[in-house]
Amino acid sequence: MKILVIDDHVLVREGLRQVLRTLDSHVEVFLVGTCSQGFSIALEHPDLDLVLLDYHLPDMNGFDALGIFAKRHPDVPVLILSGSSNPQIMHQVLQAGAAGYATKTSVSEELLTAVQCVLSGDIYVPPRSAQIFDHDYPAPTTASTPLSPKQEQVLCELLAGRT
Repeated sequence: MKILVIDDHVLVREGLRQVLRTLDSHVEVFLVGTCSQGFSIALEHPDLDLVLLDYHLPDMNGFDALGIFAKRHPDVPVLILSGSSNPQIMHQVLQAGAAGYATKTSVSEELLTAVQCVLSGDIYVPPRSAQIFDHDYPAPTTASTPLSPKQEQVLCELLAGRT
């Protein structure tokens, strides 16, 4: 399994590598600090299984980088990481095709759950955030969402507040 971590904080990247290594003894984790470095690694390793992408980066925000990954590597799921639990940003990236959204305030077990959920083809939203979507944001429409029917179903259930 190959996972690319794009985050501008070295300590966060190294911590994520340690957490991700608990998934599987054969997991290979690539660590970079900018989107441009991430794009290069993705070109060198077209068999990536997952990208963990920080939303706030020095060379590009995660929303714009998500769009580039979607065009260049449409089969690689992207899990957005952020220090913010802003529901508007969360909704925006999920509408744009992110496979999930996890906050950096999560415990390791929650991040592993998010990664496993995304790797299995589902959409991940932090449990405490799902209820916010139900009240404040409409479920994504199928016309503007580049998700599979199963992913759309799971996302709609999450947005409705179900686990």
